[in-house]
This record gives sequence, C-alpha cells and structure tokens, in this order.
Amino acid sequence: MGYWWRNQHELLLVGTRCSFSPPSEDLRLSSVFFEPRTAHSMKPDAIADAIAGMFPNLSKIELFSRQPRKGWAAWGNEITNAEIQDLG
Repeated sequence: MGYWWRNQHELLLVGTRCSFSPPSEDLRLSSVFFEPRTAHSMKPDAIADAIAGMFPNLSKIELFSRQPRKGWAAWGNEITNAEIQDLG
C-alpha cells in the first residue's frame, strides 16, 4: 500500500441501533479533520468532542480505547475497571 499512496487517514465508523436519525444539519461537520499525530491508535480529542456535540444525550462507546474518556463507555485491552470507575 505504501508504494502507491501515503495512507495518512483514519476511518471513523458510526454504528447505530434501531431506527436513528442523523444530527441536525447545523451540527453536521466536514468528513476531514486535521489533527496532530499522537500515539498509535489514540483517537484525537477533537473527534470525540465533535461526536459528543452532535449527540449530546446519547450513550457512546470508544472501541479499542487506550484511555477512558469522561461520558463514554470504553472497550479495549488497555482499559482497567478502576480507570472506568474513577470517571463515574
């Protein structure tokens, strides 16, 4: 892959349960974010903030999480139950 393209992007997958409407038009964002590179698999805070702003009253989960995020459920082998409980 690296011989043809630089693959400098990450995909953001959104999953829903049941019938679900997208955010209102005034809350929809560009599909391109420019954020500094961080640790491998670490999601930028700006992305989580954008999702939380679009869906403030819905539950959210971060898969393959490296650290807990307040207001989000976390799933990943680097998260401990103690870290999740500390967030309340």
